Amino acid sequence: MARLFFLGCLALCLTAPGGAQAQTSPSVDWSGFYIGADLGGALSTVDTGTTVAEGGTYFITTDFEQIADGGHGQMLQWRPAGRVHGGYAHQFGHAVLGIEVSAGSLLYDNSRSATFENLTIPGSFTNMKQSVTADWVANMLARAGWGEDRWLAFVTGGLAVTRLEIDYRLDDGTAFEAHSRSSEHEVRFGWTLGLGGEYAFDERWSIRGQYLYTNFGTMRTVSPVISLHANQSDLEHSARLQTHTALIGVSYRF
Repeated sequence: MARLFFLGCLALCLTAPGGAQAQTSPSVDWSGFYIGADLGGALSTVDTGTTVAEGGTYFITTDFEQIADGGHGQMLQWRPAGRVHGGYAHQFGHAVLGIEVSAGSLLYDNSRSATFENLTIPGSFTNMKQSVTADWVANMLARAGWGEDRWLAFVTGGLAVTRLEIDYRLDDGTAFEAHSRSSEHEVRFGWTLGLGGEYAFDERWSIRGQYLYTNFGTMRTVSPVISLHANQSDLEHSARLQTHTALIGVSYRF
């Protein structure tokens, strides 16, 4: 859906009135400070992983592969998104350069579970649960565009930040009652790339559509395995967050 939105914005920009008259002067000056708001949706994906750390002695033989297989997965979630934005642009002929900051909701809250029979102790089952949340997102982006008549086509890219929280739980279901817990949060920095189009109603008000791809990299944590057995091990967990966001918004230029 985000890709269709992006293609629609691009086609709208390319077929806008005046698009074939590249030598004419733009009828709108995009220079100056502006503020606005956007609404849309974000498709977020989290790639998860859980593996047994080296050096432990609780897990043996097939446990390593079973835990790695159970911990590997992907969680997708579509959520509404809203943002406020503000920035500054300066026009040089048809070229428009600027910088913009924005902040708003992400509302990602998802989990996955896995259960498998332990091959080392038949009849016992290991239960795993992985949960990830990210409530908000903020950006500082550079913008470069081309203005024709009342239209502006632009590309954008820069810094992204969010607060990512991951929670992992494991119970092996054996007589040793082994379990592991990890709950961590971290402010994650990432990068964003996108593009879109904007139409000016007059010198003050404009409407725009844009698509943004954001990658926050991989967050990692470690949790100890606690059991009645004397031998111990650690589990290593990871979560990689990416978002695809489609937004429609309005801006007011001062």
